[in-house]
Amino acid sequence: MRKLRLIPIIVVLAAMLHVEPPNLALGQNINDVLDLERKVIEFDSAEKYADALPLAQRLLTIQEGRLGPDHPDVARALFRLAAIYYGQGRQADAEVLLKRSLTIYEKAFGPDDLNEIGRASCRERV
Repeated sequence: MRKLRLIPIIVVLAAMLHVEPPNLALGQNINDVLDLERKVIEFDSAEKYADALPLAQRLLTIQEGRLGPDHPDVARALFRLAAIYYGQGRQADAEVLLKRSLTIYEKAFGPDDLNEIGRASCRERV
């Protein structure tokens, strides 16, 4: 039953991930970050969660170091890691990260953002 509660959250957050491109102005070589993110997505899509997990964790660490804990790109990295956890059957771990990701998006874009209806729906299901 818990898995079904997470599906709407994942759908809304996935749509929100395409709001902004990654911040290109800060430190780490952005091509490396984008390559790492592509690999995470590739392994996740192929259900190779054991391969994806350390890359997703590294992506989150890099993004938090570059941008701080409350940046939308960090929210995207949290979502990627949550997707891996979800695929591994670790719903409780995924839910924690999805909630944090949602909080970052709400803080960054405010309650009047077009995605607020979807966010409200997510909050009801979490």
